[in-house]
Amino acid sequence: MSIGVFWPLAVLIGVALGCVVGLLNAFIIQRLTVPPIITTLGTFYFVAGAVVLFTGGQDIQPLPAGFDAFGQGSVLHVPNLIIYGVIIGVIYHFVLQRSRFGFNVKAVGGGLNAANANGISAKRTNLWIYLGAGGIAAVAGILFASQTGSGQLGAGGASVTLTATSAVLIGGTSLFGGVGSIGGTALGALLFATINNGLAIANVPALYSSMIIGAILVIAVALDAYRRRRSLLKFRS
Repeated sequence: MSIGVFWPLAVLIGVALGCVVGLLNAFIIQRLTVPPIITTLGTFYFVAGAVVLFTGGQDIQPLPAGFDAFGQGSVLHVPNLIIYGVIIGVIYHFVLQRSRFGFNVKAVGGGLNAANANGISAKRTNLWIYLGAGGIAAVAGILFASQTGSGQLGAGGASVTLTATSAVLIGGTSLFGGVGSIGGTALGALLFATINNGLAIANVPALYSSMIIGAILVIAVALDAYRRRRSLLKFRS
C-alpha cells in the first residue's frame, strides 16, 4: 500500500504470502525432516528480517483510510474485529468438527503412523494445515495493522506468540496433538485477555506480568501432560 498498490489487492497479496510461508514450513518439515518448532522459529526470524529489509526498519504509516476502517469500524456498535473473529471461528469449527478434513487433522495429530495405516495421507493433511495456518496468521497481522492504523515492525513478536500459545493450551488443546477445539481456544483467549486486563488494572509491573503469564503456560503444559498420562494408563488397563 505504501508504494501505491490498491489496498484490497495488497490484502490479498499479504494473505497469499502468508500461505507461501506456510507451504515453505511444510516443505522444510516434511521433505527435509526438520523438527516443526525449529522450522517455524527459523521462518519466523527469516520473515522478520525480510520485513525490516523491505521497509528500511521503519513502521509503515499512514495507511489508506479505507484499510483503517476495515479493522476500526463497527456494525450496530459491535467492533468489526469481533465480527471477523466470530465468522472465522465458526468456519473453522465446522471444518474441524463436521468435515472429513477436520477428522483427518485430528487423526494426524493423534499419530502419524496410525493415520497413515487408516488410509489418511499425513503429508497431504499437514500440507493443508500449514498452508491454512500461514494464511490465517497473515489475516491476523493484516487486521492488527488495520486496527492500529500502521504496519508495525514489532507486531507479532515473541510476546504475541507466547500469548497465543498460552491461550490455546488453556483452552484445552493438547501440546501432543489430537485434542482441541475452536470453542475451547476462544474461551482460552477470553480467559487470557481477562487475566491480562486484570493485571493491567491492578497496576502489576510488566516484569511480574510476564512471570505470571509464563507460569500459566507452564501449568497448562503440565496439566496437559498429566491428562495424557492418565489417558494412556486408562487405555492400557
